[in-house]
Parts: sequence; C-alpha cells; structure tokens
Amino acid sequence: MHGTKIQNLLKQKVGIDMKRRFATILFVFCALLGCSRDNYPAEPDWDRINPDPEPVETGNRVVAHRGGSAEAGVPDNSIAALKYAISLGCYGSECDVYWTSDGRIVVAHADGQSRINGLVTYEHTLAEIRAAGKLSNGEDIPTLEEYLDIAMESNTRLVIDIKRIDNEGGTSYVVKCAEKVCDLVKEKNASEYVILLCTGYNQSVMTQAWALAKKAGLEMAMNSGRSAYEYTALGFKWANLSAATQMGAGTAESDALLKSYLDAGIGVSVYNIDKRSGDGNAVYSGSGVQWYINHRDSFRMLCSNYPKWLLEKIKES
Repeated sequence: MHGTKIQNLLKQKVGIDMKRRFATILFVFCALLGCSRDNYPAEPDWDRINPDPEPVETGNRVVAHRGGSAEAGVPDNSIAALKYAISLGCYGSECDVYWTSDGRIVVAHADGQSRINGLVTYEHTLAEIRAAGKLSNGEDIPTLEEYLDIAMESNTRLVIDIKRIDNEGGTSYVVKCAEKVCDLVKEKNASEYVILLCTGYNQSVMTQAWALAKKAGLEMAMNSGRSAYEYTALGFKWANLSAATQMGAGTAESDALLKSYLDAGIGVSVYNIDKRSGDGNAVYSGSGVQWYINHRDSFRMLCSNYPKWLLEKIKES
C-alpha cells in the first residue's frame, strides 16, 4: 500500500515535468514562428538598410555644375537642383559650401563679399542666414548634412567646392571650412560619396586643405592652373581647370597641356562644357565641345551647367 502511493506520486511528478517541458517547447516554438502576440515593433526593412553602400557607377564623367540648376530652371545649390542631377544619373553633382559662425556648413554660392542673403557667412549663424531669406522656390538654404543624406540615400557623389574668401582672414576661414567638411564627412561615414574641390589662389590654403583631405581619406582636386611640374612638387594629384581660361577649347595647346598632366600622373577635370554662353569658365563652341567629348576618357570629370544636354551629346557621339 505504501509502495503504491509512492509510485502514484512519482507518476504525478513525471506528468507535471512532462507538461512543463511541453509548455516550454511550445512557447519557444511559437516565439520562433512569430505566433506570440506581443507589442514589439515590426522587423525593420533590411533591404533598405545598407551599412556600407557604394556609389553607383554611372558609366559617364559628367558632373552637374550646381546641380544643373541652369538647365533645370531651379535655384542653384538647392535640394531641387541636387535631385535633378540625381535623376539624370550623373557621375556627380557639384555644390558650393561655406561655414557659419556656429560651425555649420551651408550649401550656397555667396556673392563677391562672401554674403548669403546679405549676411557674411562666417559672421552669422545658420539660423540667421536662413531667417534672412529663402530660395526662389521656397526652400531654406540647405546644409551639407542635408545634401549628404540625400546623396547617400540615392548612391550618388557630391563634388564639394570649398569656396574662396578674399576678406581679411580669408585663408584661415577657407582652411577651417575644409576641416569642418572633412569632419562632417567622417562623422557620417560618407567618404565614398565625396570629392573635394579646393580654391587654388593661395598655396598655404591648398597645402593645408590637402593635408586635411588626406587625413580624412578623401580625394581633392585643386582649382589651379599650375603646371604639372608644380603639382608634382607640391604632392597634389588632381588638377581641376577652367575649360575656357586654362584648358582651352580643343587647340593644339590643349592637347599638349592635357598630355603634360597625364604624363606626370596628375588627374585632370574641367569646368564647364556648356550648351551656350553665360559662364566665363565654359567652352561652348561646337568644335570645343566635340574635342572634350572625343577626349572624355582622359578626364576624371567633365562639369557642365547643362548635364542632360552633355549626356545626350556624348551618347550621340
């Protein structure tokens, strides 16, 4: 009798243990299948999350000057202009940048006295510059952060022109802008999306900006018509030249100049190859445009105020 009670108790315990194990297995199974009813957020869309995307290789060298705003009929250096360049599948979109007194980088083309909306960029905050006026299409003056976010989302390049400032202390301001841009690009892990252009009017600015770009792992082209020998001596690797005043409109001199850079291992890009006159740096004659199209594989970039037109011309050739 006593033995029978013990056996019954053991059976009950085993039964309870089996039920508990079954319940545990069922819970885990349901959890894995997603059958539990909980309040956790939905799984993210991993197809849209790429921790290390690379810019799309476009198969062309065309860069939209100020986003191709002249062709698109939108304000230069606007979000609308950037999106226009992206819609064309350009190699990149060029933009102009300055830094503000509160350490922000604005995308805009200041006047000859470094003013945006009538305010000297480095003497005023981003909020003050924006409060002073909007772009003609109603946009706020954009920041480089906003530009980078759009470029990274769409897998396109930004060709960022660190603009010249002639005011007192201008050299230090340009170097400071280069430093801020490099820091921002590093912070956003956006180096694959950025090419820098540096004003070439001052050798000290050029060498300091070059050092900052190298430290940040960024490519930098110098807006300077210095000879290939000077580029080599300074350690620079990329010359960004005015098509009209430095590279020329496809003459024998243009051939010789291009060869001198390439033979020295210096990359070359030009601004601008255009549909019509209006930009003092642009080549727009039929023969000049065709020379650049014929030699396009020798250039790292062909910048244009009319990128759609230039892409079509290249396609026709």
